[in-house]
Amino acid sequence: MKIVKLVLIFAFVFVVSCKMEPGHVSYTNALVYITEMSIPETGTANEPLNISAIAEEYTDCWSGLKISLTKSNSFKYVLTGTGNYNSYGTCNSTEISTDSTIVFTPTEAGEYVVATWVSPYNYELDTIVVTAK
Repeated sequence: MKIVKLVLIFAFVFVVSCKMEPGHVSYTNALVYITEMSIPETGTANEPLNISAIAEEYTDCWSGLKISLTKSNSFKYVLTGTGNYNSYGTCNSTEISTDSTIVFTPTEAGEYVVATWVSPYNYELDTIVVTAK
C-alpha cells in the first residue's frame, strides 16, 4: 500500500512540475498608449480643426491599432487609441504604431475639453477655446 501511495505522490509531483503552455489571451478594442498628440489651443466656430495623434504598443501581439475622437457631451470629447491583443503566451518586442489626423469642427463658441488616454490608466486634459465668427 505504501508503494501505491508513493507512486501516486511521485506522479502528482511529476505532472505539476511539467511546464504547461500558457493559455490563449485575446482582447478586442483594448486601450493602447497615445504617445504623441497635437491639439490646437484655439479655434473658430464652424471651422475645421486638425487633431493629430500617434498610438503605440510594444509587442507583436497587438494589431489593428486605431485612434478615435468620441463626443462625451456638448463640450467634452475623448481621444483614445485602441487595438486588438492576441497572445498564446509569448510576444516579441517590436513597436506597433499608427498615426491619425482627425478633422474636428466645433459647432459653437466655448471651451471644449479633450481627454486623451495616454495609457490604459492615465489621461491628459487639453482645452480648445473656440470663439464665434
